[in-house]
Amino acid sequence: MKISTSELPEKWYSNIEKSREKAKRLLNQIVAIDLNTSIIVGKLEDVSVDRLWRLKYPFCKLTLKNPEKYGINGKFESKLGEEQFCFVSKPQMIMSLEELSEKFPEIHEDVHVKIRRNAFG
Repeated sequence: MKISTSELPEKWYSNIEKSREKAKRLLNQIVAIDLNTSIIVGKLEDVSVDRLWRLKYPFCKLTLKNPEKYGINGKFESKLGEEQFCFVSKPQMIMSLEELSEKFPEIHEDVHVKIRRNAFG
């Protein structure tokens, strides 16, 4: 079944707009994106609203520089290359370093060391 944009609840659009606003406040800072099964950490370079592949409804598209992937257990998993796109639908998925320290302190500690070494550019 195809979902058209007219079938989406108003809350969806509200969450996308809130996500975009939060991300714009964090532009050019190190952020963490909570993707439920993993946490992506990198420098936020660009924010836009875009459609995800063939889906007809919008998502907040984030571009991260030099991102790294962590498991929800706090363990480093891998570097993801020079640039990574993340699509989010809720502002809670985007975390500042302060929010990261509260929710995932072990990841924050590792990221803080890497910031001092300028690992995120």
